[in-house]
Order: sequence, then C-alpha cells, then structure tokens
Amino acid sequence: MVSDAGVFKQAYATEMDLETFATMWDLSAPGGSAEKCFLRLNEEEFHCEERPQPDVLEMMPDFRRLPEDDWPKGAMNGIAFTTLTIDTPVYLKYLMARFLAGKGSVVREYVQRIDQLVEGAFNDAPDAVIVCTGLGARSLGGVEDESVYPIRGQTVLLRAPWVRSGRTMSSCNKTWTYIMLRQSGDVCSFQADLLTLQADDVVQVIVGGSIAPNDWYVKEHDICKETFGAHEKSKVSKTTTRDNPRYPGT
Repeated sequence: MVSDAGVFKQAYATEMDLETFATMWDLSAPGGSAEKCFLRLNEEEFHCEERPQPDVLEMMPDFRRLPEDDWPKGAMNGIAFTTLTIDTPVYLKYLMARFLAGKGSVVREYVQRIDQLVEGAFNDAPDAVIVCTGLGARSLGGVEDESVYPIRGQTVLLRAPWVRSGRTMSSCNKTWTYIMLRQSGDVCSFQADLLTLQADDVVQVIVGGSIAPNDWYVKEHDICKETFGAHEKSKVSKTTTRDNPRYPGT
C-alpha cells in the first residue's frame, strides 16, 4: 500500500526528473554551448522484476520494448530509448563558468555551523543556503542529520570508443550493473568568462555496479566481471585488446 504522501513524493520526483531532462536535452543539442558536456545515445534497460505501469520511461524519446530474445539471463523485461549522459568534470566547469559570468563569486571557508553562512560570517548574508555536504550533514552544526548514510558503489573507467550505446540491468538483490558512456572533452581555455570546449573522438565507458546502502566499509568488487556477466551481449564484454590495438590495456 502506498500512502497519499508517497504518491505525491513520487509524482513530484517524476515531474522534477522530466523538467531536468528537458533542460539537459536542450543543452545537449548539436551546436549548443554545452553540447560537449553531454552524449546523446541509445540506452537499453533490463529488469529482473516487472516495471510499474504506466512506465514513466515511456515519455523518453524513441521508447520501445525489446523482444524477449534480446533479454540477458534473469531479465523479466527489456526496454530501450534515447537518452543522454553527462561528462561530469566538463559539465561542472561549464556551470562554474556560467556562474562566474553572471557575476557570481566563490568563497572557500571552513564551516562548523550552518549559522555562520546564514548570518553572513564570511560574506554578505545570503538569500538562501543550499546544503550539499553529503555525509558531512551528520556532523555539521545546526544540521546534524544522523539519518544520512553512504550508498557505496564502485566504477571502472575504460577507453572503448567502439561502444556507442549504454546498458543497465537491475538485480533481484536490489543492485544495478551498468555500462555508461560519456563524451570525452578537454577544457582548453576561458574566454570572456565563457568556457570553450574541445573534444576528440575518444568516448569513455563507465562500468559500474555493487550498490550497497549503509555500507561504511571499503570492499573491492570485480566490477568488470560482475557487469560483463550481466551484459554478455554488450560490445564491451565481447571486445578484447587484440580487436582494438589502438587502445592497449583497456
């Protein structure tokens, strides 16, 4: 049973997700100022459980259901659609450039209590404070949110420019494995407070999984083995360095 509050929260999250996607889709448009921060690509998702209906992902561009012959072992359904990924290091520099161009300023200080920011201890008192301290919220004075806990995961970054689509799969033990692409770009200069990007043809592939809620201990997992095992049909798992001498050691 889902409470009215739960339904409202889910609907709000969905609305926010769709609005965010629409904004980033516009930013990733060919020829746009932030095009090289994103990569538009085909995504395949497989699930070991039934998807809720109606499926919110039906709103994604080019949404379609995949035939059962395409499902990996253990999957109960498969879907595909067009989406985008973010090259986070490049995108963060782009956002900072926009912030500075809008007359924003950066102040770095050690904060012990949130009151210091609210009362303007380091600068003028702000109109709003957005707390993005992660696990630091447990110990930041005035916040001290002990309900915050880590969700540990591991990723491996590969160079595999021959891979042009992403894949994810849910597991019945509540974990995810994924093969995610991102556009590779280099920040070459700042000009007139605007970020100039220069990208080559190298596409970085992020392989990940092993979501572990409330895990406070560092444990190593063989991410490549776990992920490739769940994605046997992917081009990453079937490709060897012998096939791609341009990138030895990947």
